Amino acid sequence: MIKLTGCLLIVVCTTAAGIFCSERFRLRVLFYEQYLLFLTNAGTFISYTASDIRELLDMDISAPMIEPVLREARRCLDNGFDISKAWRSAVDENVGCKEDRELLYGFGDNFGTSDIGGEISKLDLHKELAKRRLNSLRDELKAKSKLYRVVGMFAGVLTAVVIY
Repeated sequence: MIKLTGCLLIVVCTTAAGIFCSERFRLRVLFYEQYLLFLTNAGTFISYTASDIRELLDMDISAPMIEPVLREARRCLDNGFDISKAWRSAVDENVGCKEDRELLYGFGDNFGTSDIGGEISKLDLHKELAKRRLNSLRDELKAKSKLYRVVGMFAGVLTAVVIY
């Protein structure tokens, strides 16, 4: 009975690990969806208000995945960092995947140093890059999400069979 319970726990744990890996992809997709929302709102905000970068970072966009990055960037700006260093620091602290960090670094580099038209063009470029990355992640999610869950469960069942 104890051996059977142990085998069942192994199956449950490896299945949970597969689900966890699958969930990480879903969260990255959600992050990029919210990043695109931020970029769209930032473009509108800059076009109509011509405000300071601090006001842009304080903007309420109802995007809980990107808001920690914005808050941290604002905090770093308040502590005397320039926008590039503040944005890099915020991205480093809040974004786990190296590929995602590299893409997001580009947004903060020299942001706020040109006229409104230049800033809008830069935002459009980043929107396009983020859309491409989002589409790539969605494709990966479709392909790998189910795979991770099945492999996790299969590994657990295989281990349980070998043990039992």
